[in-house]
Amino acid sequence: MIDRGKSAIRGELLAWRKTLEDAWLTSASLAIAQRLLALEAYRTASTVCLFAALAQEVRLDRVLQNCRQSGRRILLPAYQPEQKIYGFKQWAGDQPLRVGHHGIPEPDTETFETLVGTVLMVVPGLAFDLAGGRIGYGKGYYDRLLGMECRDGGLTSVGVCFDVQVCPELKQDPWDRPVDWVVTEQRTIRCVRME
Repeated sequence: MIDRGKSAIRGELLAWRKTLEDAWLTSASLAIAQRLLALEAYRTASTVCLFAALAQEVRLDRVLQNCRQSGRRILLPAYQPEQKIYGFKQWAGDQPLRVGHHGIPEPDTETFETLVGTVLMVVPGLAFDLAGGRIGYGKGYYDRLLGMECRDGGLTSVGVCFDVQVCPELKQDPWDRPVDWVVTEQRTIRCVRME
């Protein structure tokens, strides 16, 4: 298990991401998108929850394009200030995004959506482990999103990151929610929970 604290790992990986060159980021993001599109969980999903990439995060443009071409419902995270949590809003892919909480782009609509049918949630992170453990930015927003109820179907979650961000095992807290898969530019990992 990685014994360093979450904040130390966050700091190291944020510093590393700042060194990424745009050409490499584009190439690695494309490789991740191709692996993601090949997943059975993607091919069977009627709804795909994506995220608008912040600087130096995995870019999901190719996945978005495929979702639009195949008629999948696209949801993006959006902040709910009354509850101080994130939910999902539908996005057509060509609608403008507004700058939301913490500078995160989100759909410029008022309606929050529920998860219905076969849903694939694509999750960003600063680090993932082989059991699906995740370190994000430290606010627990995605832990809550991963815990959302999905009606009339099921939810599969996929963490996307660059291969250097995958650790054998990360220290997790009781409230941390693991992902089912981790996809990098080099490999696709079916996460196995460790007891």
